[in-house]
Amino acid sequence: MKGITAEMFNENTELWKKIFAYYKTLNYQLAEPGRFRNLLDMNAYLGGFAAAMLDDPVWVMNVVPV
Repeated sequence: MKGITAEMFNENTELWKKIFAYYKTLNYQLAEPGRFRNLLDMNAYLGGFAAAMLDDPVWVMNVVPV
């Protein structure tokens, strides 16, 4: 994507990994395998939210506002 560097993408992914780990401490159900299967990210930007859940058994639909 024009204007997006690999460094920006990696920083966004790492940020969302930290945020999602924090979310799991607030809501124990997020950490339960199989509890949630489909998630929707309404402001995906670089897809870091989905990338943060790469190891979780979920499907994330990214919506990028234009």
